[in-house]
Amino acid sequence: MLILDESQTVLGRTGKMFGFDYEEVMPDIITLSKTLGGGLPLSAVITTDKLAQMAKGNGFSHYTSYASDPFTATAELAVVQMILDEGLVERSARIGQLLKDKLCELQKHQNAIGDVRGHGLILGVKLWPIVKPENRAMI
Repeated sequence: MLILDESQTVLGRTGKMFGFDYEEVMPDIITLSKTLGGGLPLSAVITTDKLAQMAKGNGFSHYTSYASDPFTATAELAVVQMILDEGLVERSARIGQLLKDKLCELQKHQNAIGDVRGHGLILGVKLWPIVKPENRAMI
């Protein structure tokens, strides 16, 4: 069983709708939160029909004060529709690649910049202490 937490990588931040879209996998369970509600506290768990039926068949149920709230469901639909209508996934990919290219170009001239990696607007940059390259092995 593959369970993925897409709390930070969902809805286009990586340049694709889900972070796992870069891999050749299909998770059995996906957890979503944080940006899901566009500022409204919202989370979700998505699973396959097969796992949902198994859970139901085994008597699993989950209820909270906010479960199946039509207000938050409507807000989430509006967030996803806006992301699709305004092409924000593609924009994230485009701007992220531009940023990554600029960081890699800067890396050629700045000893403090190590590895640059990531997708879309979720990028990581390794920063070295400002020391001579020959002394980095001592750090």
